[in-house]
Amino acid sequence: MRTWQAIVVTSVLSTTAVAGNVIVVGNGPGQFASLQDAVTVADDGDVVLVKIAGPFGSVRVQDKSVAIVNATGGTVQLNGALRVNNLAASRSVVLAGLNVTGTVSTTLPELGAGLRATACLGSVVAQDCTFTGGSSVGTTCNPVAPSHGVELLSSASVALTRCTITGGHGNSSYGQVPNEHPVQQGSGVRASTGSLVSLDTVTVSGGSGGSTCNSYQDGTHGGLGISLSNSSLFVCGSNVSGGAGSSPGGTVTGALVGSGGSGIDGQLVPASPVVSLASTVVGGLAGPPYFWCGLCASCCDGSPGSVTSGPLTLQTLAGAAKRLSGPSLVRDDETPEFRVDASPGERVEIAVSRAPTYQVDAGSGCILHVKDPNWIIVGLVPAGGNNVKRRYHMPDLPVTSPGQVFHVQARVTSTTGVRRLTNEQAVVLVDAAY
Repeated sequence: MRTWQAIVVTSVLSTTAVAGNVIVVGNGPGQFASLQDAVTVADDGDVVLVKIAGPFGSVRVQDKSVAIVNATGGTVQLNGALRVNNLAASRSVVLAGLNVTGTVSTTLPELGAGLRATACLGSVVAQDCTFTGGSSVGTTCNPVAPSHGVELLSSASVALTRCTITGGHGNSSYGQVPNEHPVQQGSGVRASTGSLVSLDTVTVSGGSGGSTCNSYQDGTHGGLGISLSNSSLFVCGSNVSGGAGSSPGGTVTGALVGSGGSGIDGQLVPASPVVSLASTVVGGLAGPPYFWCGLCASCCDGSPGSVTSGPLTLQTLAGAAKRLSGPSLVRDDETPEFRVDASPGERVEIAVSRAPTYQVDAGSGCILHVKDPNWIIVGLVPAGGNNVKRRYHMPDLPVTSPGQVFHVQARVTSTTGVRRLTNEQAVVLVDAAY
């Protein structure tokens, strides 16, 4: 049995937070119609509030701390990758409530991923977002391979919470052939060259086998759910699946049926470390049965994907995931409430920081996301499902500092002393005028 412990946290813990300007994307006077233009003019520590749905084109953040937050109450759509490049270790990017679909391109392949982080020593935090890799389909064979939902290259601190991530899919001539590596359908998440990624309450799937562009093509194999190359993964309370394979088109005897993609795959030695807590990982389904395979004794049937494949070291932590939930956007005349999912008798502590980090917590095996945490004891979760609330006064922000970003995380200790950390929750605090 679980209960919800509710916690109210406000700016009493935020006196050292970095404050910035608020830039609005909308239709009003002095507002930006272009999301990229707003990001371009933003300085370190600024907040970009998006008040119109778009659709917007691809957006690039180049080595600056900025928060891009959906303030529409609905969907904000980007078509083309959201690219974060060359973040210094002291900088962080927060993305909240965005729906990004990559666009395949022969001239700019980096536009294909939903989220693409490259050479980032600082932190990239995304919550309540949808990232979909660009797909390459059509009645003719498209010469562009499908893309990954999230692509991380040399990025040292990436945290994704409550996101849905899907790899792109493509025509059969650009799918994987038997025993070829890597899979050409898009992975849900592709992390390489020393990237570190944390997934909490996330649904990830590889791209499904694409359509067949003519009657002579084999079916395609599904993409990998998560592809790791010399990178580290922490996955908590999440569902990961490989993409499903597809059948060939036409009536060519012996044409191959696509196999499902692996749930998590390692691609290079040394093996990539994976730590899992309360998560489900499955391989993708094989393509549907194909009548003409029977003429060659089913020699062309596809196979279901493996749960894991390639060089990985997998550690599974015991127990349930401990989750922190709360708003991404808070105005200074509001009282935010954050909730920690825990069990009766468990002790809950919470920390608020102006900066994120990415560090394995030796006592829990989870990822510590808040920088230099000062854990404040909230109390024990009571029996019977009662809520425990702690309220603080939230003073008005000075008009010269209308925007601030905080990073919140909770620590839960069981009655037997087992400790687990929750996900990070980035909170953007802005003046009520916005």
